[in-house]
Amino acid sequence: MLKKEQEIITQKKVQNKVGTILVQYISENKGKAFTAKSLHDRCIENTNFDMSISEIENLCYGLHNLGKIRLDIKENVNYYFSS
Repeated sequence: MLKKEQEIITQKKVQNKVGTILVQYISENKGKAFTAKSLHDRCIENTNFDMSISEIENLCYGLHNLGKIRLDIKENVNYYFSS
């Protein structure tokens, strides 16, 4: 059970770090909107974090719910941005 708890804690730390990277990247690029795939390609692929595009999508949606980034949905595609 202890190993499972450590894995969960490690996963949360990775999500927090990736969330920080995403918020910073989106904030630095005000006026531009990004899909989860483009964020994955630009931010995450160049790091050692092993996260899928769907995990990035979920993380971005959570960051939107926290008010850290904005979300616009056009033609069933989520675009994340900072204003």
